[in-house]
Amino acid sequence: MKYESDSAELPYLEISLGNSVEKFIKKLTIHIIIHIATTSTAAATITAATTATTTMATTATPAATIMATAIATATAVQALALIFIWMGLYI
Repeated sequence: MKYESDSAELPYLEISLGNSVEKFIKKLTIHIIIHIATTSTAAATITAATTATTTMATTATPAATIMATAIATATAVQALALIFIWMGLYI
């Protein structure tokens, strides 16, 4: 883990998980995205993410509570997809 700062930007932390772990995470992410895109899970996942995100924007309920509820009521693959969507994970 290293800490970098630039006066023009906000400081950020960079965490290196190691090359093999990062490759595994990327492969797993690709696999999940392909699975979601090629099954009937896609529409339900998008609906769950949209509903939860809209609820976060329009109610006083804490985001963590809304996310936890959406993840708890989703299938395992949908739950992972929702987590990736909310994390803003880009591969």
